[in-house]
Amino acid sequence: MAARALYPGSSLADLYDEIAMPPELRTAHQKNDIAVMEAYGFDVKTMNEADCVAALMQMYQELAKAQKG
Repeated sequence: MAARALYPGSSLADLYDEIAMPPELRTAHQKNDIAVMEAYGFDVKTMNEADCVAALMQMYQELAKAQKG
């Protein structure tokens, strides 16, 4: 949030443009990705963002299925 606050006049579309994303925001997201991966015990060195999202969705689906019982 602090990185986004550095660009108050920018829309989310501007901030999250893959090519033009501000470096502070990209760094903040990379640090957040690493923190999430570490919290779930994923291998930070070999896992990319897409694999992390897929693994988290799989975990979510398993929890949702278990709750339906």
